[in-house]
Amino acid sequence: MALAPKLSVTVDTRAALKGIGLKPRQVARVNRLVVNKIVALIHKDAGGRLARATGTNIGGFRRVRTLKRNAKAKQRQQVGSVWVGGNAIRSHWLKGKAVDTSGGTRVGKHFFADAFVATMSNGYTGVFKRSQERTRTGKARLIEQDVPVDGMELLDAITAKAGKQIEPVLRIEIKKILGKI
Repeated sequence: MALAPKLSVTVDTRAALKGIGLKPRQVARVNRLVVNKIVALIHKDAGGRLARATGTNIGGFRRVRTLKRNAKAKQRQQVGSVWVGGNAIRSHWLKGKAVDTSGGTRVGKHFFADAFVATMSNGYTGVFKRSQERTRTGKARLIEQDVPVDGMELLDAITAKAGKQIEPVLRIEIKKILGKI
């Protein structure tokens, strides 16, 4: 199992806003708005990049694999975070239809050797493989096939893109507060 990366976003705009003449409450509001916009950008970017890298459904990946926490108004320090799950992805989240072939099953660009498509009694359809061990009754258990996820390699690209976005977002929020937009 891979590590689950968590990106924390903290922006300190006090130095940038010192000469403008904003009230402390306005500075806190700008801070919160900038942090929340950067967190939303990272959340969207992380979900999309990881989904494309693993060949999974982007909507399902964001719903199951990423968690976004925005900065709250009553927090002393404005911190937002994005968590990206590192657990393996079940085969039913993959793009494409599961197709049985002679050597196994193919779902999108992923191939599972010696696996088969099965529909359970509750209607769930997945890609399964029989385990080597036998139970007391003599049957081998079914093990659902997974695709491993490694989000650590994509973190550098995600953080670099978010770092470039802080200054333009900060400029826009300052203009909004000053009433120029």
